[in-house]
Amino acid sequence: FFAFVFALFTVAVLISTVWYALSPLHPLVSQARNPLLGKPPGCTILLCARNEADNLRRFLPFVLSQKYAAPFEVLVVNDASDDDTSNVLILLQKNYPHLRVLSIREKKSPGKKYALAQGIESATYDILLCTDADCQPASVHWLETMVRPFFENPQIDIVLGYAAVGRLGPAPTRGTLLNRWIRFETVHTAQTYFSFARAGLPYMGVGRNLAWRKHLWAQVGGFAAHAHLPSGDDDLFVSASASSQNTSICLDSRAFVFSEEKKSWSEWYAQKHRHLSTGAFYRPK
Repeated sequence: FFAFVFALFTVAVLISTVWYALSPLHPLVSQARNPLLGKPPGCTILLCARNEADNLRRFLPFVLSQKYAAPFEVLVVNDASDDDTSNVLILLQKNYPHLRVLSIREKKSPGKKYALAQGIESATYDILLCTDADCQPASVHWLETMVRPFFENPQIDIVLGYAAVGRLGPAPTRGTLLNRWIRFETVHTAQTYFSFARAGLPYMGVGRNLAWRKHLWAQVGGFAAHAHLPSGDDDLFVSASASSQNTSICLDSRAFVFSEEKKSWSEWYAQKHRHLSTGAFYRPK
């Protein structure tokens, strides 16, 4: 029995090693590219915030300070927060005139789909780049690099970016089994959906780093097909709208987005349970 288990484990390791070597996440496959030539399109960076005052104070300036050769706005949907979120946003607006705030007075439903839908409809530009309040772009070229595929190929409607964990300062879980597992699981998940996208079968994306054209959301009926689920505003939207012709991936390290890992196994389990609850709604293939 133990010999069989060891053999199975060895085969799994070999398959995973080959898969990683050939996947888009391998550093020899992903390479930086030259600066854009010409003027890129306008863009709306969109994020929803509910009781995120501390995170907005800490991370939003990195989003607002992007270097971009065309007009862009940062639209924050304040989803009925009852902490200091409103005051933090007011203070930031004094220094960043391209920060726009859309306030929702009453929480309409679990999750952020209602708030996100209001933000999408209110966005000024056709190209939307979505992230979360607790995320920090890896560089000031995040926006430019994520938008590049739209500029280079008019057929592209969706760009899948990489959302990593860690690298946001000291954390109590750094170096622990929990931290190592979360980092491994994050890379493994990304390796899967990026590889399927490269193979012409895109089926999900991560809302912490996802760009798409505004008209696509209306084209698939918004979130109506899964409005009853608290999650799925990113992966189910991609599953319904992405194809081999209209989807691109961005693995330039300048366009990574980082967020802090969960601090306990129970927090991580709750997050994964919420994420995996949408898997049954993916396209069968």
